[in-house]
Amino acid sequence: MILHQRGVFPLHASCVAVHGLGVAFAGRSGAGKSTLVAALVRRGAAFVTDDISVMTTSSGNGIGVWPGAARVKLDEIGLARLSGSASDLEPAGGTLGKYHLPMDSSAEWMTPVPLGRIYLITDGEGPPRIEQLTGLDAVSALINETYFVGHATALGLTAQVFRLVAEVARILPVCRLIRPRGLEHLQRVVELIERDRSRPQA
Repeated sequence: MILHQRGVFPLHASCVAVHGLGVAFAGRSGAGKSTLVAALVRRGAAFVTDDISVMTTSSGNGIGVWPGAARVKLDEIGLARLSGSASDLEPAGGTLGKYHLPMDSSAEWMTPVPLGRIYLITDGEGPPRIEQLTGLDAVSALINETYFVGHATALGLTAQVFRLVAEVARILPVCRLIRPRGLEHLQRVVELIERDRSRPQA
């Protein structure tokens, strides 16, 4: 609630950076945001934040994401896929069966990281694919993934949230990342993202 009162945009998303440009992955709890971010970090991306991406307007008419605590929450299945046993890890308080996996965090992230793209993780059959959203479709999808949007509405901040979301959707590409559930598809999803993020921003 405090974040909304401060006029920033908290998206239910995890974020990494590639060559200094942020890539955010939004989705409901259990969508696989943390697992995907951890997999990308293993392939050379820089960790920025997990679960909540606090966005703000940056200089030069861009959007930035504030860095968060250098760890992700993973269950034992995800840990086994990415890093091995959970035996030496701290349990994530209040989250049954999940553990904090430390991430390497660059000391350069003392200010918001410029954001380049937002992916909305979506369940779907068939091969992993990406579909770009525009206009009201992008705005509506981002509102659905806004953290504590109900509290913002109760505080009379609906217009502010809509304005911030519309600004983000205007500046950044917003895409659906559609993939089947299951860690057996993780490698293909990571490779798809790596190909897509190499494309020039529209």
